[in-house]
Amino acid sequence: MIHQQPSSDTGQTPDACPSARQAWTLRQLAQRSYALIKGIWTILVTRRPVRIIVGLSLLLAGIAGLFLPILQGVAMIVAALAILRKDIPLAERVWQRWIVPGEQRLRQWLHAFRQRRAERRKDPD
Repeated sequence: MIHQQPSSDTGQTPDACPSARQAWTLRQLAQRSYALIKGIWTILVTRRPVRIIVGLSLLLAGIAGLFLPILQGVAMIVAALAILRKDIPLAERVWQRWIVPGEQRLRQWLHAFRQRRAERRKDPD
């Protein structure tokens, strides 16, 4: 059973107005989602076996995702490396060799792209 909290504005329960009820429901959903994510993150940060199992599962799913059109293979592999790099030295070496330079190149490209776009907006020839 959901306990009805009085609205902070009117002192009424969320059933008094449909928009107030929707806002209250969304707040409750956001709070529960935040608590769930925080709990999962705490488990991943504090427990090495869980991190390794989740990381290896993501890595396998990422490799499968390279061949299957419904999975985002590269994103899963990057997520797996981010999780595993704390516990597995090979994952840290791969991260430093491929992900860090790729991020730096991406930042340079985005900076140059934004400059070119700003120049084009200034000169509408």
